Amino acid sequence: TTNDTSVTKDEAMQFNITVTDLDNISGFFFSWDNGTAFVNDSFRSVSNNLTSGTFSVNKTIDRVRGTTLQWRWHANDTSGTFNTSTTYSIIVADTATTFTSNSTNDTNPLKNEVLQMNITITDNDNISGYIFAWDNGTQTFVNDSFRSTSNNITTIVASINKTIERTNGTTLTWKYYANDSSGTWNNSVNFTVVVGNAAPIATTLISPGNNANHSSTPVNLTYNTSRELDADNNTLTFYVFINGTINRTAGTIESNFSFNASDGDYVWAVMVSDGVTNSSNTSNRSFIL
Repeated sequence: TTNDTSVTKDEAMQFNITVTDLDNISGFFFSWDNGTAFVNDSFRSVSNNLTSGTFSVNKTIDRVRGTTLQWRWHANDTSGTFNTSTTYSIIVADTATTFTSNSTNDTNPLKNEVLQMNITITDNDNISGYIFAWDNGTQTFVNDSFRSTSNNITTIVASINKTIERTNGTTLTWKYYANDSSGTWNNSVNFTVVVGNAAPIATTLISPGNNANHSSTPVNLTYNTSRELDADNNTLTFYVFINGTINRTAGTIESNFSFNASDGDYVWAVMVSDGVTNSSNTSNRSFIL
C-alpha cells in the first residue's frame, strides 16, 4: 500500500508491505525506480524469529507529472533465500498551478499612466511559460504573446506594464495563463482596478502679458480653454481669480472676458476644475490700470 494514490512532485510518499516467511525473516531491501532505473536501498535486518512483519519506506517524489514510478521489495529468510515481490507502479499526478501575491504599482491609475501588474506563479511540475490576458475596458480579453521561462523553474514573478488608455470610471481586468512542462494550462482568477479621475492640467494665460500697463478699461483677459487640459474629457469650469478672489466662473467656450475696474494694481490667475478635481492655479500675472 501507499499513503497516496495521486502523488505529486515534492510530496513525501510512504510505501508499505507485509512480508511473511515461515522460515523467519532475516531482512529486506527496497528497490526504487523514480522514472530512470531501479536503485536498491541498503539491506535492513530484522529481529530474530520474525515470521511476519509490515515494513515501510519513505521517498520524496522528485519527478514531474506523467512520470511512472516503480518499486519492489526483496526479502531474505534465515536460510539465505531471497524472494522478490511483484513490481508496483504509480504515475505522478499534476500539481495545480498557483497564482499569488497579485499587486499593482497603483490602486488608482489614471489615463495615460503606466500600470504595472505583478503576480507570483508557482508550479512544482516546472513552468514553461505564461500569457497575460488584458481587457482595457472593452469587455473583451486580448492575449499577449506567450513568454517562455528558463528550464526547471518552479516559481516566477511575472510583471506586465500597460499604458492606460481609458477614462475615469472604466474597469480594467486582467488574468494570467501558465503552462507547465507537461503541457497543462492553468489560469488565475480575474483581477480588476477602476481608472481614477485625472486632475485637469493647469491652463495657460495668454494676455495681457505680465506687468502690462493699460490706460483704459475694460481689460480683455484671455486664457487657454482647450479640451486637452483634461485627459478624461470631462466638462471643465474655469475660475478666474483677481487679487486672490474668484471674480468669474466660466465654461470651456468662454476663453476670455472683459474686466472693468478702477485704476490700480491687479493680479490675476486661473484654476480649472472637472467637477471632481481641481488643477493647480496658473502663475500669477500682474497688470496696471
